[in-house]
Amino acid sequence: MLSFYSRFAECAERFPDGIAIEMQRNSGLESFSYSELRQMAETVGSWLAENGFRPGTRCAILAANGPRWVAAYLGIIAAGCTAVPLDTAFRPDQIAKLLVDSESSLIFADNHHLSAAKVAADQASVQLFLLERPREAATVSVGSSLGAAVGMFADLDSILARPPAGFQPIPVTADSTAAILYTSGTTSDPKGVMLTHDNLLGEIEAVFARLQVGPSDAILGVLPLFHALAQMANLLLPLVRGARIVYLETLNTSELMRALRERDITLFCCVPQFFYLIHERVMKEVSRRGPLARAAFRAMMQLSRASRVLGWNAGKVLFKPIHRTLGSKMRYLITGGSRFDSQIGRDFHALGFDILQAYGLTETTGGAACTPPGKNIIGSVGPPLPGVEMKILDSRSPAEESGPPVGESAIRGRIVMQGYYSRPDVTAAVLQDGWLHTGDLGYFDSHGNLFITGRQKEVIVLSSGKNIYPEEIEQHYSKSASIKEICVMGLRKHSVWGGDRTRPTRRAATHRRRTALAGTAASTERHQSNPGSLPQRWRSDYSAK
Repeated sequence: MLSFYSRFAECAERFPDGIAIEMQRNSGLESFSYSELRQMAETVGSWLAENGFRPGTRCAILAANGPRWVAAYLGIIAAGCTAVPLDTAFRPDQIAKLLVDSESSLIFADNHHLSAAKVAADQASVQLFLLERPREAATVSVGSSLGAAVGMFADLDSILARPPAGFQPIPVTADSTAAILYTSGTTSDPKGVMLTHDNLLGEIEAVFARLQVGPSDAILGVLPLFHALAQMANLLLPLVRGARIVYLETLNTSELMRALRERDITLFCCVPQFFYLIHERVMKEVSRRGPLARAAFRAMMQLSRASRVLGWNAGKVLFKPIHRTLGSKMRYLITGGSRFDSQIGRDFHALGFDILQAYGLTETTGGAACTPPGKNIIGSVGPPLPGVEMKILDSRSPAEESGPPVGESAIRGRIVMQGYYSRPDVTAAVLQDGWLHTGDLGYFDSHGNLFITGRQKEVIVLSSGKNIYPEEIEQHYSKSASIKEICVMGLRKHSVWGGDRTRPTRRAATHRRRTALAGTAASTERHQSNPGSLPQRWRSDYSAK
């Protein structure tokens, strides 16, 4: 059958001289053509086969985004093995735990993560492969087996000096596992999501049925490739269509904005936080101007909104400097990974940008739904991708509210995972009759657009029967410049505060991000917020009785 690697190889044959990957380094730009990337990948694949790594062997990757990460991933699946990408922020003991849980035999690492990889490899008794020329003298010869001792390693630069002769990718079946992605529970309950070759191909076909990507496109990849969203948007999709991927050696705001300006980016998929930062930068700049300039900005926003109703995007002209900031050739801006603030989405719409909203899980190979270009319903994640079925389970009308019935979303289709590695009990709990029970709550509007309202396990049910969705309140309060992290907790009826309450909690933080730290009470500053600032639907249950 066709595999993802065979699709990549076909693309490399069609566009051998096309640029597959650009690495924006501090010292300059490094480029790799499709033929060069294929040679690197098949060198890795050939080495794996020659050194006794049989099809199905799990091979972990612990490295930063870049052409060598991609070459390792492609080489692993070309050899019929299974890629196990790992979070580069993990400690050695966490890495070792996942190496053992996935029964990996080999770990690929770059120099930056070599120290952690060495410790983990020793603890888990797996072999080590360095993706760069080692900074240390100890290496093994290219032709030798790695079975001798843990801690010895081969390096990619050495084996690239001897390109493979006549390597043929190992045939796979539709249900052969291509990758295992860990989704949560690294400390006590790891869950490795098994994605098959058919899952990867199903995701590719579903996305391309909605979005058009080709050799003239350039994708900026800043999300780490161990995430499902990043693998889908910044590896799987572009490499079967001849598109160019741009990775950054240093991930900071200045390098990111430089790439958007200089690399002719046409597609950028990122988490909402990036767009929040852009929005904040624009609004701060406006607030520093005089009264006349601020009034002019508001008038242009109103004019742009009116023009969009009439089918004309005046924002591209009225706010041209902002459009230049994100690149003059940008076609698709896509956000996913967490809930996107609707008000910020409407502001971007008025500025002339359409930010498509996507929804999916690691268990669905990345994306399962996305707002279509030209029909971008702000606040929704759009209808399911073509070939994907979705339904709402046990929908119930919210008590004392006039909103639509809300229930758990379930997904079925080629993109749904094979299961959790070596966890049949957990797999059976979420996969029932072919449907993946996501744990996400939502509803469909009359046009088939999905709206996600929160997580089933996080809903706070008050004594009145009313459901409170913490994400909505957190999103409202996180707009304040005074709040960096916030979580909302439900307190039992007989708490010291009397009656059940939905209580905002503010924490001092060094990172500008919001995390769900439910139950965290230590070193926490609690404060009574103004109930009048909340949306009307929350006030009756929040106010003191």
